[in-house]
Amino acid sequence: MMNRAIAVDLEAQRKQPVTQILRIDRHYQDLQKTNDVRTFYSERTRCEAIVNAICKVATKKKVQVISYDVFDTALIRECKSEARRFWDISERFIAQCREDGKSVAFKPEDAFLARITAARAAYSISRSIAGTREGRFEDIARTTCDLLGCPELTTTYVANELAYEAGALMANPILGMVAEALPRTRAIFVSDMYLEGDNITHLLIGKFGPKVAGRVYSSADGFGSKRNGGIFPHLEKTLRLTGEKILHVGDNLLSDYQMPKASGWNSFYLPLPDDEKQKRRDCYDAMKERFAESGIALEKYLHFNL
Repeated sequence: MMNRAIAVDLEAQRKQPVTQILRIDRHYQDLQKTNDVRTFYSERTRCEAIVNAICKVATKKKVQVISYDVFDTALIRECKSEARRFWDISERFIAQCREDGKSVAFKPEDAFLARITAARAAYSISRSIAGTREGRFEDIARTTCDLLGCPELTTTYVANELAYEAGALMANPILGMVAEALPRTRAIFVSDMYLEGDNITHLLIGKFGPKVAGRVYSSADGFGSKRNGGIFPHLEKTLRLTGEKILHVGDNLLSDYQMPKASGWNSFYLPLPDDEKQKRRDCYDAMKERFAESGIALEKYLHFNL
C-alpha cells in the first residue's frame, strides 16, 4: 500500500514537461531507516518485501527483461567514499608490487594522486558518444602507471584494482530471489561506469555465478549513458524490445529512475539509505582533511562520489 507520493519533475533533466510519480512504499521506508545497508540485505524477510514489489511491477507490466544497475544495486559497496577506495587500492598496489619482488620508489600518496589525475585526463580526452564522455579503466590504469614512471606495471595495476573490487563488493541477494520467482524473465546489467563491460562481467560472475549474471552494458564501452538517456534506445534496439517490456532497477534517482521513465521504460527506485550516504560523505571529508594537511585541495581533483 502506498503511504505517500512524491511528484518528480523531470523537465529540468529532459527539458520535457513530464511529471512522474515516485511511490514511497513500505520496503522503501524500511530501507531508508537502516543504518547498515549490507545488514539490511542480509535479512531475507526484508529482501522478500523488495523482491515481491519488483515482481509485482514486472508481472503487471508483462516485463520480459529486468535491467539492473550494477554498483550499489546488484553489487553493494563498502561504506567508503570513492576517494577512500582509491586510497586503499593505491596501498594495495604498492604492497602487491613488493610481494612480486618489484621495487617501487613511489608512495601511496603518489599512486593515489596519479590515479585521480589519470581519471580526469581519461574523461577529458574521451570522445562524446550519445552526449556522454566516459573514461575507460584501461586508459586510466595505463596513464596512472605512466605518471608513476612504471608503464610495465599496468597489468599488475589492473589486476590489483579488480581484485580489490572483487573482495570488497557484496552480492545483493534480491537478484537471485527475483530470478527464482520469475525464471522466464531475462536479466541484464547497465552501468554508468569507467569499468568496461568485460571487467564488470568478471565481477558479477565472481559474486553470482553464471546463472544469474547476464549481459553487461557499460557506458565505458561507448553505448551512451543512463544519466543522459542515450543508452536506452541502444538497448531497445539490441534487445529488440520496446521500453514498456523492460524494467530497470537502480539506486540513482536521475540515472536509474527518472531517465528510464522519460525514455518509456518501467523503473524501480532502490536507493541507498540516507545514513549510508552521509557516512560516505563523512569518509570523503576525512580524506579532504588528510590531504589538506599536506597542502593539497582534494576537491579540486576528485569531487565527492558514492
